[in-house]
Amino acid sequence: MAGLKLKLGMPEVAARVDTMHAREADGWRKTRLLAVKLAARGESTSAEIAELCGIARGHLFVWLRVVRERGLDALLQRGKPGPQEGVCRGVKAKVM
Repeated sequence: MAGLKLKLGMPEVAARVDTMHAREADGWRKTRLLAVKLAARGESTSAEIAELCGIARGHLFVWLRVVRERGLDALLQRGKPGPQEGVCRGVKAKVM
């Protein structure tokens, strides 16, 4: 039995995401945009999109919820900050 195709159901996002995805450099933002782009097309299952993007299905559903509730720009913001400048994770301050 084939899975149900995942559909974002937001044509205004589908129109913007192709352009944004094409302009984005490789990285986590491009991966998120690709996932939303595939969902907006409505031609793939959630499992297929997750496998193609190299993410867990749970991440995909979280990202789609963010897009539906807060928009595409909110998807491209990270919730937790990275390390401070001059700090390496896992390296003690004395060593630095």
